Amino acid sequence: MKTKVLVCYNYLATEKQFLEQLSVELNKDIFEIQLLDLSNFKNSKPFSEVINTEKNGINQILRKILKLVGGRFVSDFISTRTYLNKLYLEISMLAPDLILLGCDNTYKSNFVVSISSKLKIKTIVFPFSMCNQEEVLYAVSELGYNLELKNKLPLFFRNLFFNKWIRNKGNRSYLFPSSPHFLIQTLLRISPRDPWVICGGNSDFVFVNSEFERDYYVKSGVPSSKIRIYALDESENASVIPNLFVWSVPPDHINSGMFDSYDQMIEFHLDLFSLLEIDVQISLHPRIPTDYFLRFKLSKRIHVSNEPIHTLLKRCEYFIASQSATIRFALRENKHVINFCIYGLPYTEYSGLSMVSEVNTIDQFSEIMTLAKGKRLSQNDQNLENHSYYKSSGKNLNEMLLSVVDKK
Repeated sequence: MKTKVLVCYNYLATEKQFLEQLSVELNKDIFEIQLLDLSNFKNSKPFSEVINTEKNGINQILRKILKLVGGRFVSDFISTRTYLNKLYLEISMLAPDLILLGCDNTYKSNFVVSISSKLKIKTIVFPFSMCNQEEVLYAVSELGYNLELKNKLPLFFRNLFFNKWIRNKGNRSYLFPSSPHFLIQTLLRISPRDPWVICGGNSDFVFVNSEFERDYYVKSGVPSSKIRIYALDESENASVIPNLFVWSVPPDHINSGMFDSYDQMIEFHLDLFSLLEIDVQISLHPRIPTDYFLRFKLSKRIHVSNEPIHTLLKRCEYFIASQSATIRFALRENKHVINFCIYGLPYTEYSGLSMVSEVNTIDQFSEIMTLAKGKRLSQNDQNLENHSYYKSSGKNLNEMLLSVVDKK
């Protein structure tokens, strides 16, 4: 009998793509794979709509009571509980032996972890993103999510409800912007162990692909005892094409002001590539429509590719990205990375790595691209010495998943 694996993903396109590609790595003779889109449950009706909508006296009274007693909070509580119950029934019906997730502390993933614990099903998170506590705190405090606590709370209530949801930055305290409300999560017993750890703090295991990723997530707050390093199938071989660049196009939801618009940022890259007369394969971010580049005139040496990023990375010499989680895949393939930080975010996951050139301005990017084209970009011997630190290692993924099932 095959082992039933349930792969759960949220509405994020990047997470879905990452988990779908991961599913391809699983042996179909061993595993029966099911996909569950958690966003199908996100529109659970609030309590005010669950009540029969006919306008009779009883319903009118119930709606007024709901509004007077708790308003939005009570409505959200009932809606969340409704979602939780529906998801519990869905997972119970599917009856998986294992549940795989891309994150376990945000969106609806912590619902899955809570339900899985009750059903005694092991959960494994394969981090789809590189995101640590410092980055989350920066987003909360600097990027429009400013939820500084302005009132001093009694110590008892802070310790009982607030403590794990609060982080300090300087002399200010910030409350994690949880959805649903952190009190609802507490009352329904679905709150994560540490809300500020997006990937890996809540599930039974965290599967990563290298020692570099393991150390990164330990520093991010994930207990080291949960982390396992697995190996991917490396049978696919591809010859490196000299002077080929792969550009991982960034998403369109952040703009630091370096460019006036997303289109302008794209045009700048394309114009520079054409000026340098280099060969570029473009890998689209999952948020970007496949026909987006039809509005631009591409030179004959620039092509939009539909191939998986892993395949493209095997063939190229250089990888261009903007603080992307895909940089870890390039490091695994021993490629020199040009990390163009167009967002201006002070993220440090790749800082100080010999295989990564950090670029923070337009002029720097133009300069380093010129150096790369002329083979003058520093490629020191330390790259080869450290490659094993980033390379896929550990046991075969299929074997490791089976070993987890055996521990049930």
